Amino acid sequence: MERGYWYVILSGILAGTVVSGGRFFGELGMSFYQLSIFWFGLSALILFPFLLVKKELRLDRKSFIFYIACGLIGTVIMFGQFLPLFMGVSVAVVVLLLYTQPLWTAIFGRVLFKERFTKYKIAAIILVLIGIALLANPFQSAGIGNLSGIAIALAGGLGLSGWVITGKVSENRKYNSIKTVFYFNLFTTVFLAATYLLAVQFPAAGSATGLMFNFPPAVWLLFVLYSIANVGTFLFLYKGIATITASTAGIILLLEPVVATLIAAAFLNQPLTINILAGGGIILLANYISIKSK
Repeated sequence: MERGYWYVILSGILAGTVVSGGRFFGELGMSFYQLSIFWFGLSALILFPFLLVKKELRLDRKSFIFYIACGLIGTVIMFGQFLPLFMGVSVAVVVLLLYTQPLWTAIFGRVLFKERFTKYKIAAIILVLIGIALLANPFQSAGIGNLSGIAIALAGGLGLSGWVITGKVSENRKYNSIKTVFYFNLFTTVFLAATYLLAVQFPAAGSATGLMFNFPPAVWLLFVLYSIANVGTFLFLYKGIATITASTAGIILLLEPVVATLIAAAFLNQPLTINILAGGGIILLANYISIKSK
């Protein structure tokens, strides 16, 4: 199997730590803004020494607009993942809408990069959507939520697709992967911090804007590892997407909810139900079809 597929598979596996890790730190008392700003900020800080050593990694006028767009996409992803939950949308529905990502990535890949819609790719996308529907099981959720929250979650799915597309654009423009990952995380941190300054003006946002620092050293160490996993997720994706299509990468990245479910079952005491096993199996089958079709 081509090396690019392995890189994206590793990216999908590491991405599976995002939801589980976010829940873990949230249960410890970290708010949405503390988790997201610290997470992206620390991810950028981890890569900052490379910018001190290599001048070619520093920001230039030519790529400035691209990295601004990356920051906006990262902000949309974070809000799409978490804000609908505060608006009463069920977790299952949020997951289902977020992981419509392969569909949007296939469309954007066709429009921007002239990627073909093969019968294997169409079959893989359909299987992925069926698998996610089974995994999330939204129709068994109590109260699906309001339309505004659903629209924001769907925007999160578009944002995840944008993340994949920016990786392809970065590779096509021959931007250094470390440079792209650093500025993606840096500008996302900046935009999240700007929205935080607005959010703290509203008392109703208190649960999302609280800051706690009295965590034991072990928790902070785990948070550093969590941020390192985020950096690895980006770097492996950008390394792999250099040799495979964006739409194929989007399908393979749907390993994320499968891995997240297994982590939740192993460490967060969440049961593995029949629909979870069936949905995960279908997603793995879609990945197999997507890869073997090459």
